[in-house]
Amino acid sequence: MRAPLSRAGERLVQGGAGVLGSPLKASLLVTLWLGLESFVLGPFSHILLNEFGDGVYPYFKALASGALGPGSHYWFPNVAAGVDRLANSLLYPQAVPLLAWVLPGWAAYQVFLFIHFFFCCYFTARLCTDHLKTSAPAGILAGFAVACGTPFTGGIGNSVFPFVLWAFDKLLDEDRGRGLLGAALLGLFFSVFASAVVSMPFCFAWALLWLGLVRKRLSLRAWVLGAVMGIFASAPHLQEVWSMAVHAKGSHRAGWGALLTCSSPDFLKGLGQGFAWAWGYCGVSVTVAVLGLLACRLRVKGFAWVYGLLLFTIAAAGTGEWFKTCAGLASGTLGGLRMHRFFLILPLAAGLAGAAGLELLAGRRWIFLLATAVLFGQSAYSKKKVLWEFAFQGGYTANFESPVLRELAAKRRPQDPFRVVTFTHGLLPGYAAAYGLESLDGYINLYPRAYFRFWGKVIEPVIKREPYLEEYFGKWGGQVYLFLRSVDDWPGGVVFSQHYRLPLLSLANMRYVISKHPLEDPAFKLLTPQKPWKDMSRREHVWTRVKENFTGKTYLFIYENTAAFPRAFLAPRLRELPDEDSLWDALAAASPAELKDAVYVERSRSPGKLPGRPFSRGRVELDLYRTDELLLSVEADGPGFLVVSNSLDSCWVCRVDGKERPLFPAYGAFWGVVLEKGDRKVEFNYAPPYRLAAPE
Repeated sequence: MRAPLSRAGERLVQGGAGVLGSPLKASLLVTLWLGLESFVLGPFSHILLNEFGDGVYPYFKALASGALGPGSHYWFPNVAAGVDRLANSLLYPQAVPLLAWVLPGWAAYQVFLFIHFFFCCYFTARLCTDHLKTSAPAGILAGFAVACGTPFTGGIGNSVFPFVLWAFDKLLDEDRGRGLLGAALLGLFFSVFASAVVSMPFCFAWALLWLGLVRKRLSLRAWVLGAVMGIFASAPHLQEVWSMAVHAKGSHRAGWGALLTCSSPDFLKGLGQGFAWAWGYCGVSVTVAVLGLLACRLRVKGFAWVYGLLLFTIAAAGTGEWFKTCAGLASGTLGGLRMHRFFLILPLAAGLAGAAGLELLAGRRWIFLLATAVLFGQSAYSKKKVLWEFAFQGGYTANFESPVLRELAAKRRPQDPFRVVTFTHGLLPGYAAAYGLESLDGYINLYPRAYFRFWGKVIEPVIKREPYLEEYFGKWGGQVYLFLRSVDDWPGGVVFSQHYRLPLLSLANMRYVISKHPLEDPAFKLLTPQKPWKDMSRREHVWTRVKENFTGKTYLFIYENTAAFPRAFLAPRLRELPDEDSLWDALAAASPAELKDAVYVERSRSPGKLPGRPFSRGRVELDLYRTDELLLSVEADGPGFLVVSNSLDSCWVCRVDGKERPLFPAYGAFWGVVLEKGDRKVEFNYAPPYRLAAPE
């Protein structure tokens, strides 16, 4: 009779062999492992923050929650004093808001994450076994590597891309009617997950090479089905692309310039960057692929084009910006569009080459075991950072179910809108948007360059103290944050005016500040008293953080800014500055009284003098406040300047008593309108050329 231990060992070996022979079982295990910290505690689980939980997810949550009101909205007021929704890829038919409409927010995220990992792993394995004719273990290794290496950014178009390749190949064998219908449905499916600028064009180009070189199935039928799929994939994004084209030239991205010049040294520099990305994202796959090449002495049999496609992807990722510059596209509408996005396909290209390499290493089973162990170790090590982030920042409930932020959001009134900012030490500005709050800060893809200049003056004191921000914010600006490297020098409270210009924030209707650390300013009124963190014991620190993961963040300092300007106000005079730099310098030096007394404007964009003596008495009332429409009543005993501190966008149209009147850039970044004596009703409508319907 065999010992129980021997029988258990035999069952374990048999079970392992069963998993290695089944890409489906293996992919489910990989998915559960990679997403473990985000699945295991349900609503209290971890949520990825970087470029998702601090940006895209809160904004999609605001869309799905109905915080913008009924109807279809083209303006998004919840970030950076307002931006165009479509220009920031905040589409309604996207996976996150679609899931969030039918599921609780935490469940929507977990389903989204499951799709990300599972589609990466399983369908990469199927590409290997079905199309490259590799063994199941080779496909499983490739799938594991692709799931580990595919970045969670720009939607998850690159995550579902292996499925799109696999499914499209199947459609080529269907009859004409089913093939066309399948191509249309596949295109719509891809459009839900993909970004029109981050993933879609690069995936389509790569798919063309895959079909032509590796699969050798680039027939007339493939072109027809590809065209149908492309039309249905891109159609839901046409407004988005149009919007980006309208807003690109005046955006903060327009000042980014080229990453690489059109020179031989920069070409080599870009190529080196491509190889560095390949190693950084796909080190295990690349290593196995190279070992396979060496083992077969470069006689790769049927895998030559797989290796060629990897080299193309490396070169395209690294030199994309070089080619953009050489083609004369580094400025203008396409200036801020980064052409290195092939790096998002690198994990797939390397994973397929790694599977080929493992086949060329036939008989060396230990290579598979070692490579799998390394991937497991790397993913386990990455969870160390996740655990720190979970402990310090909190999970889903901590950040998106805070009773304190809900109570703050309940203060909103249609006739008295206000904005908030977040002191970015241990908090992220994006959280505020998830509660429907309008924010002056945020992590945003495309916003007006004038607002970028405005925010640069808000944080100029801290930029001078911390020079790294000159590059980090000054050259990029995607993170509109109240930066501060550390609060250690101010344990009792950060003196706000030493780091940021409160008069400019007050001008922009900043009524509340959200913080995890005490702040000090005469204009601030603390609404949520807390025991100072420095006076709490280590046990209290740990308990507070643990409790917040189940109850939502409660250890928050909410300050009311008693110096906040209203959203709309009247000013009696104009102060003209000779040029743009002079305007921003004057704004930085202005006191609240000076900002109230006169509207600052660059001379070349000045509306000119008032038609008569300025008003001495006047008032503004907000009659209607909707996302894409504002209606104000004004009364004044003379002409004046109406200011609305919403971010200036050329698509806003102003009508005074039914007649259109031009807007001018008040204080460089906001709406300004000249009012004449007797004007009563002022209406603002967001009317971009790509709008399909009038606001409700």
